[in-house]
Amino acid sequence: MKTFKTLTLAVATGLVGGLLTAGAAIAAPWVHHGSICHNYNPGQANDFDFYVGDGTKNAATSVRYAICPFVSTQTPGKTLGSVTVQFSNTSGASISCWVYTYDWNDTWKGTNPVSLPNGGSIATASNVPDGFYYRHSLLCALPANRTGAINGIESNF
Repeated sequence: MKTFKTLTLAVATGLVGGLLTAGAAIAAPWVHHGSICHNYNPGQANDFDFYVGDGTKNAATSVRYAICPFVSTQTPGKTLGSVTVQFSNTSGASISCWVYTYDWNDTWKGTNPVSLPNGGSIATASNVPDGFYYRHSLLCALPANRTGAINGIESNF
C-alpha cells in the first residue's frame, strides 16, 4: 500500500510539474478589440468614432493617426513575435501602420511596418522584438470619412 501511495504521488507531481512547465513555455496570444485605439494627436480627439462591432474609425475629412497600445505576454527565451491587425477599408488606398517597441527604460527597440491593403482583411507584422517589460503600440494612418477601421489586434509573443 505504501508503494502505491508513493507511486501515485510521484505520478501526480510529474503531471502537475509538466503542465506548469508547458504553460510557462508557450504564451497565449492576446486579442484586443479595435476600440482600444485613440487619437495620436491631442487636438484630434473628436475626429474618431469608436464602435462595438467595427472598432476605431476616422470621422474627419482628412487622414488622422490612431495609436493602439496593446498587451503582450513575453515567452521566456523568445525575442521575436508577431502582431496581426484585422481591419476594414473601403477608401481605395492602403492604410499604413507601424508597430513601435520600447523597453522598460524607454529605449526604442524597433519599428515594424504593417500594410493594410484596400478592401479590408488581415495583415501581420513579423519579427517584432520582444523582451522582459517591453511595450508595444500600433500607429495607423486611418483614411477619412469613416472609410477604414481597425477592428482588432492580436499579439503573439
